[in-house]
Parts: sequence; structure tokens; C-alpha cells
Amino acid sequence: VCVCVCVSVHACVHACACVCMWWCTCPQKKSRVSVTAGIVAFSLRSGSVLNLENSSLCDSFVADIDDAHANRPVLCVPVEGQTGVVGVLLLCRKKEGTKAYSSADEDAARTCSLYCAMVVNQHSLYKELLVAENRSNLFTELMLFHMQVSDDELTDLCQRQIWQSHDLEMFGLAKYTFTGMELDDHQTVQAILGMFDDMDMCRRWMIPKEKLCRFLLTVQRGYRNPPYHNWRHAVSVAHFCYYLWKKTGGLQPLRDIEVLALFVACLCHDIDHRGTTNKFQETAGSVLASLYMSQGSVMERHHYAQTMCILSDSRCNIFSGLSEKDNRAVTNMIYEIILDTDISRHLSKRKVPIQDMVESGGVQKDSNEHRTLLMALAVSASDLNSGAKSWIDAQYYAEKLYAEFFNQGEMERVLESSPGKMMNRDLACIPEEQIGFINFIAKPVFQSLAKLYPQTQEVLQQMESNYNNWTSVRDEFWRREEDPAAAVAPAMVEDAPFADKTLAQPATAVIVLPPGPLLHAEQTAITHSRPSDSASIQGQGVSRTVPKPLLPSLPMPANPSSAGSALSMPAAGQPCSSASFKMSPLAQQQRPKAQASPPYNKTALGRHSLANIHSTAASAVSGDTGGGGGGGGGGGGRGR
Repeated sequence: VCVCVCVSVHACVHACACVCMWWCTCPQKKSRVSVTAGIVAFSLRSGSVLNLENSSLCDSFVADIDDAHANRPVLCVPVEGQTGVVGVLLLCRKKEGTKAYSSADEDAARTCSLYCAMVVNQHSLYKELLVAENRSNLFTELMLFHMQVSDDELTDLCQRQIWQSHDLEMFGLAKYTFTGMELDDHQTVQAILGMFDDMDMCRRWMIPKEKLCRFLLTVQRGYRNPPYHNWRHAVSVAHFCYYLWKKTGGLQPLRDIEVLALFVACLCHDIDHRGTTNKFQETAGSVLASLYMSQGSVMERHHYAQTMCILSDSRCNIFSGLSEKDNRAVTNMIYEIILDTDISRHLSKRKVPIQDMVESGGVQKDSNEHRTLLMALAVSASDLNSGAKSWIDAQYYAEKLYAEFFNQGEMERVLESSPGKMMNRDLACIPEEQIGFINFIAKPVFQSLAKLYPQTQEVLQQMESNYNNWTSVRDEFWRREEDPAAAVAPAMVEDAPFADKTLAQPATAVIVLPPGPLLHAEQTAITHSRPSDSASIQGQGVSRTVPKPLLPSLPMPANPSSAGSALSMPAAGQPCSSASFKMSPLAQQQRPKAQASPPYNKTALGRHSLANIHSTAASAVSGDTGGGGGGGGGGGGRGR
């Protein structure tokens, strides 16, 4: 209940608003007014205006409560808020025996009550804001606590020698073909540390080694473990950015602070990725969607928020040596760069301007817009670089990505939503999807990059080689479907760096559904064996049968002895069985295994991540482009 006493009705609006503001913000000063008895209580309960010439004659008058304004004219006006009457505006004459309030006075008091209601409402919103802010700070502290780096781990990394240029070259980091699969998780952090040092960022921006080590270890913990968008993907994207810097002589004409923002953004661009797309977050009505859906790029905004959360810890703030102006500039650039990893944003806002810039003569050094477009191009190329690896690695990354897509498709089915073709293991034709993705999204990016920096032409050539191989595989699938007896082996295009393209038929298929509030279940594994026709998804409150898809095998090369490896295919006339792209035992022996990297455990790859020969090929890129790029995309070309 708000009680405001004004000397003059003409000062009512201003005075009552000021008194009400004071009343709401100074709770220690306000006195108690009964809400169960008296004139004010009657007006509060009834919601009616009381204009009394003598308050003592009113039936609701209570001497002990209303003694302060006895025998005087009184005007009570309810203050109505969003939830009903939230208070009462009480006006009374200073002297007894004066005339009652007029109708004009009532109108002025009603107007004043509106301002009082707004003040009360704003105060309530402010209190809610404080509560939400405190809750957010609490959750941030909780997250940082669980992501915090142990002193032993930090000391161990700090005591290790930073890899120099020759060390990076020895592990292949100077080449675009680097995958990091031969490094364990500790070595990947060392590799990133070496890249920072080789790019002279530690000295240039006064980044202490201990602070940088803690930042990298915290970022590593910030990544979840979906099949594709995990810490290893972050290392791959950051490495390709380093490759561009190394190959082009510093990514000129970018400035040093822009290179710093670009590299950090590449490393952090998928922090806390849940293995689902923006469209899935919006359809499922997740908490992230409620926070960012109105702005678009749901997951990318979350990745940036997580990055800033880590940097808010003074022990992890690698930008502490920057001036306030540079600090603000680099965080703004990181924001834009991370948003540019959203494929839909790239297609709608970046693709055409980048092509226009390239065709108009390249990047103008003094143009902020051109340098912004160059950073967008660099991060897009880095994010999509898995499709430009060697042929065998490109297939491996495609399998990882589609295992993630198909996991999402299963979750969409659990939510009684029909998954898109790209997410549907029963419909997706992965070679066709890859062809469409390279044609419409990835290839234009690397073509623009090669025009600006001819030194990167080798990456474009490798992607074109992979494109030809995907086309050969797709065509053989179709020939096999139409006439198994007439199937012939396509001629495979040799990789620039590698010749081994062995893929063997797997025995089982494992699909892992990531845990989360949507499933209300622990991590669930689904295993398919060749003899079975279906498998069950079981979790807390979740149970569904997944039909076993009829997946094709891959064709034999024209000359099996060449290159010493092959793409396997059942004998002509045999029905196509459940199969998947997978490295052969020979290929696995030739590549060292990661020592502590669950995402790259090749014995647990999703067998359903490969093309279904009976699928319907799309004629355009799929519209579900949110949630980051990689090796996937929409199908293009021949319609089935």
C-alpha cells in the first residue's frame, strides 16, 4: 500500500511520483498501513475511488487506523498494475473543514495513479533483473568451477617446452592435410600453444604463458563430446587458420589484432556445441532458443557467450594486456567472426559481398569492410576444411558429421518431429549430400580464397579431387541399384598427399545419442549387427525401434593393385547390405591412433553415417544449415 500526502492537488502528479519512487526504493523508511481495515483497506479491496468530504463519517473509518486524517476531506484512488490493484493513492486536506475534492481533482489523481503504477511495475522488474543477474552469476561460477583446471595439470603444461616452428613442421602442422589424429589430447593443447607462439601473439600482446595455458585447458573442457563438433574439430579449425597465416605470410592485409581475434574465434567457435543444429534448438524450444532465437544464430551466440564467460575469469583473460580500446575491439571482432560460422548467415550476408570483393581486385588494405569480409572468408574456410583433407580423411570426417546428424534425427523422432532428409538415416544419400555441399557452399569459399591467395590453390585442388571421388561413388551406387550385375568400378582420383583410400565393410553400427534434458536419459548406445533387422533405442522414458537401413558398399577400383588399397564392394548379384565408409585395417595401421581421444575411436564409429542407396537425392542444398559447418550439406544434382 502506497500512501502519498500532497499539499496541493496541482502538484499531485509530480509529488506523488517522487514519493512513490522513494517509497519503493527505501523500504526501511516506509510505515505500515492496514490492508484489512480502514478507508485505505476498503479502497484497496473494492478497487473503487473514495471522495469523502469528512473521512470520519465514512462507514469504513477506523479511529485507530485513520486517525491521521480524521474530520478532513479524503480522496482515495486505487493504483492498478498488471496483476490488479497494487496500491492506493491517498490525498487529504491539511486543515479540517475545508471543501471536498472536485471532479477535476479526481481526474488529476487518476492520472497520478497511472504514473505510480508504472513506477511500481518498473521497481518489480528491476528486482527480477537483479535476481536473474545473481542467478546468472551463480551459474557462471558453477560452470567455471566444473571447468576449472587442476594445479597439477596446469603446472605440467607450463613446464613443457613450447613447440617451435621445426616441431610444428615435424608433426605436419605446416600442411593443410594435418588432422591431429596422431596427437593425444595433451599434445593438441601443446600444438595450439606452439601456434600462438609461432604467430608471435604471446610477445606481441603480452600474454603470460600460465594464463594462456589455463585459457587453453579451460576452452578444451568447454567442448562437449559429440561425434563431430568436439575439441578435435576446434583444433582442426584453429590449425587451418594457422596454415593460412603461415602460407600467406601473415594473412595480409589483416592487422595484428584482427589476426589475434580470428585465431581465438576459430579455437572457440563451437564451445559447448550440443551436436544439434540451430533449427533443432528452435523446434525443440530449448533454453538456448528462448535466449537467442529472436536474434538468430542460436548456437553461435551461445558459443560466443561461453567464450566471454571464460575470458571473464581473470586467470583466463588472455586479453588483460590489451588497452581498453583494443580489448573492446577484439571482443567485438570475435563476436562477428563466430557468428560468421553460421552457414545460413554466410549464405545470406557474406557470400555475395565476398565474391564481389574478390572480383573487384581483392582486399583493400584501408577498408574496414573488406578486412571484415576477409576474416569471414578465413573462418568459413577453416570451419569447412575437413572436406578438403585427403580423400580418406574427408570420408572419415563425413562419417563423423553424419553420425551426429543422424543422432539428431533420432532425437527429432523421439520428439515426434519428422527429421529432414539430411538428418534421416533412412533417406540421406551421403555422397549426394557431399556433392551438393561442395558445389553450393564449400567450393565457392575455397575458390575465393585461392583467388585472393594463390598459395592456397592446393586446398582447392584437393577439394575438387574429393568432389570427383564422391561423384564416382554416387554414380556407382546408382548403377548398382539399377543393375547390380552391370556395376563397374569407377576410376578413383588420386590424392595430392596420400594414395591410400582403403575402406572396408564394417560388422556393426553404433549410434550414440548425447545426454540432455530432451531425452531425460543417460548416454544411450544403439548397436546394429548385420544379422539383425532392427535395433532399439532405450532410455528413461524413451523406447523406439530403428529399422535397419539398406546401406550400399563401395565399389572396387579399376586396378586393385594400384595404390595398394581399395573401396570394397560385394560381388555382383549379391544384395547390398548394411555398410559404411570405414578405413581398412591396413589404413588404420598406417595412421597412429590418438591415445586419449574418444571422438576419434574408430571402432565406435556410426555405421549408419553412410549413404543409403535407396535414398531420394535432393536437388538443392538442405535448408537446415544452422549449428556450424563441417563436411555436410544438402544434396544437389541428379534427382532420384
